[in-house]
Amino acid sequence: MLFRSLSLIMNVDTVIQVLNATRDSNDAKRNEAEKALKEMTTAPHFFPILLLILANPDLSRSIKLSAAIALKNRLRNRYNDTDSNLISEEDRAIIRQNLIPTICGLSDQSVLNLVGVAVEEVAGVDFPDKWPEAVSQIEAAMTNPAQFYNSVFVIKSILRSFQYRSAKAPVHAVNQHFYPVILQWVQNAMSAPMNDSTLNTLELILKMYYTGLDLTSENVSFIDINGLPTWVELCKVVLEMAPISQDNFNPDIPSSELNQLPEWHCKKWAMSILLDRKSVV
Repeated sequence: MLFRSLSLIMNVDTVIQVLNATRDSNDAKRNEAEKALKEMTTAPHFFPILLLILANPDLSRSIKLSAAIALKNRLRNRYNDTDSNLISEEDRAIIRQNLIPTICGLSDQSVLNLVGVAVEEVAGVDFPDKWPEAVSQIEAAMTNPAQFYNSVFVIKSILRSFQYRSAKAPVHAVNQHFYPVILQWVQNAMSAPMNDSTLNTLELILKMYYTGLDLTSENVSFIDINGLPTWVELCKVVLEMAPISQDNFNPDIPSSELNQLPEWHCKKWAMSILLDRKSVV
């Protein structure tokens, strides 16, 4: 059960009321709510309660969006401040235990995109040493077809936290662990008729791979650690993919709108991988 031991110092209903008030049309009420939310940020269990709100299927989309915005904005630059104890060790442990299961259970794309920043913040500080359970939690989510997209999103967020760092060992470990499963999904998806849902997942996978590419580490084979032969061939297949949407054959639809089709987003990221890394193709 999530968050069994949350203190009564902060009431979930009170947080929900304040989040609701941050969207009030009355400026005075909205400003008062923002001030209250700022004060709550330093209180024990504030961030676990935001996760609890996000995990509740009975709460409205608007509340979850407000909770996701609060989590994104207020966790940033606080989680990495371990000296000031802005977030207690107890709350950090609760966040690590529940962040990935909560994210993988989300169904709203806008909410999902917002909470990705939380994964980046936590991973940048705690992964993998203090957050080893992240791998098993992602594995569990990937076995559920309904959560596969979100689990890839989590992987991309973890990789993003290391994208511009010199220490790439965690990136190599994540890539080697999850790439086989992801490539199997790609193979299965591309062997059957594709729809917008599978194309959106394929686009995310290509973005994930681009984020995790490492061509800077020394004393390693960049071909091996990036699985380049397999991924380069995949990118070529994506680029050669025949038009899927019937909109491609509609002369009344301008090219600017066709560029927004999921299949063209896939081609864009495949091309980005090949062109940006053209020296290895």
